[in-house]
Amino acid sequence: MPDGRHSTAVLGQDPDAGQLLTVAVPGGTWKASHLTTGDHALISEAVVPGFDYADLTLGRPHELVARFPEHAALIHRYCRPDRPDQPLPR
Repeated sequence: MPDGRHSTAVLGQDPDAGQLLTVAVPGGTWKASHLTTGDHALISEAVVPGFDYADLTLGRPHELVARFPEHAALIHRYCRPDRPDQPLPR
């Protein structure tokens, strides 16, 4: 969330296990995803009212860590490095 709150949702087809079929992410919110099992997944997004690349901001780890230091480990896990020659974090 823009105020630094972190939440997690598990997508899946078993609502009895707490899984969700969809997640709505409000504008201005950073999001990331990963697989807990398997080696591939299909992710799609619907953007309303519309999408314009001029509005897109990719997360830069150093900026996000400065803004949300309590989430540094998550930021480094999900963000690409600031420089393309840097390896992705593991």
